[in-house]
Amino acid sequence: MPKASLQVMPSSPFAGLQISATPFGVGDKKVGEKLTALYRDAQDAELAILRFGAAFWAVEQVVLATCGQNSGPGAYGFATWLADHAPEISRTTARRYRDIAEATAERFKIADPVRVFSLPVDQLDKQDQAKRAKVCEFMAEKSMRGIQLELGLVSRMGAAAKGGDLGGRRKAAADMSPAEIAQAQEATRAANEKEWTGWLDMLEATGLRMPQWSCLPLHKLERMSSLLLDVRRLVDQAVATERRAVKGGRA
Repeated sequence: MPKASLQVMPSSPFAGLQISATPFGVGDKKVGEKLTALYRDAQDAELAILRFGAAFWAVEQVVLATCGQNSGPGAYGFATWLADHAPEISRTTARRYRDIAEATAERFKIADPVRVFSLPVDQLDKQDQAKRAKVCEFMAEKSMRGIQLELGLVSRMGAAAKGGDLGGRRKAAADMSPAEIAQAQEATRAANEKEWTGWLDMLEATGLRMPQWSCLPLHKLERMSSLLLDVRRLVDQAVATERRAVKGGRA
């Protein structure tokens, strides 16, 4: 039972609600249909990320095939296309949603995720309806971090460092002393350093001399190229910041 009663205003779609409490009530059927429609909307909300991610993935592939990557000053690639035609979209967030859509499609063996995630359920065949139902069940009651973790898009160490739900609850910053805050920040920094050091070691050991990534399909190689360009830009910024800090400390 709900904890409190609900006041329904006269302008509400459910104002004046009357139930006959029998299997044959005509009004009951209409109420049930309304409630079912709202239920479907609620379920579709769980697919909104996948719907956008799959669409972004599709558009990205077409633009990349037409324009290519941004590879230098004056180049017109996907990043420029996105800035020109959809400036509100954050590339970082959009890529996160795209990765979730791609990993979900792979996990549930969905060949056409744009269609399966976007069409009304009654327009899908029974096999795709079953897959979509499984996807909805998978997405239900999970945080974004939980979904990424289960799909293998983030490491468990990274989730722990960022406060992912791994079986315990972290203190809110407002409940922590300055010493505890400093300790948590250092633990996060150390975890991030360890994780990225592992990536650097892996690249030095296999990524350059033995390019195992060369077996990836074209669209994933293009994604890697784009991400590495972004990483290069961010690393250059970090290097410049650290050099200024070191120079300032010596002055």
